[in-house]
Amino acid sequence: MPRRTKDESEQTHAAILEAAIEEFLRHGVARTTLQGIAESCGVTRGAVYHHFKNKGEIIARLMESVRLPAETIRKELAEMDLQDPLEALKRWSKSAIHKLANDERACKVHWIYLRCDGREEMEKVQEMEEEKVSSCSEIITEQLQKAQALGQLRPEIEPSEASEALYALFTGLYYNYLRAKGQKAIPFDLTFDTFFRGLKP
Repeated sequence: MPRRTKDESEQTHAAILEAAIEEFLRHGVARTTLQGIAESCGVTRGAVYHHFKNKGEIIARLMESVRLPAETIRKELAEMDLQDPLEALKRWSKSAIHKLANDERACKVHWIYLRCDGREEMEKVQEMEEEKVSSCSEIITEQLQKAQALGQLRPEIEPSEASEALYALFTGLYYNYLRAKGQKAIPFDLTFDTFFRGLKP
């Protein structure tokens, strides 16, 4: 593909995604049509179909664009790990949720996902999210196992269960933030401080 044509295709791809965000927010996923996205973007419906075969693919791509790769999480934890895996995990949790909360585009995409009312469109996205949860859970569990080996995590706590609890806490805080729409402060740091304090001997 000639360079100019490839660049134009990538620009159209990106423009469709941004138009889809606004259409999904305005109308909801179930009531949004590919024709509506095309009109909002200023392209033909055929152009949309060239890049995405349905709304599900668009949502999946949007979620992928705001997802933190597992290897990035692992790298960031390693950089924070100053012989204290539990402290590193707490710092990372705070940093990650503040980054998400301050990323307007990520907030829009996750709000669409949270309110998604189109069952067909969600099948692929849910599969991807399950894979993401599994990958994150493995990394967090490994970090908690390191902490336990160093005597930083209470011996009766199962690292995999603590990992699930942290993931539930993280997503709960974030979705509460999305629902609040900036109308009230969510105590991210205090909540994580309290949670991690409860893990220590």
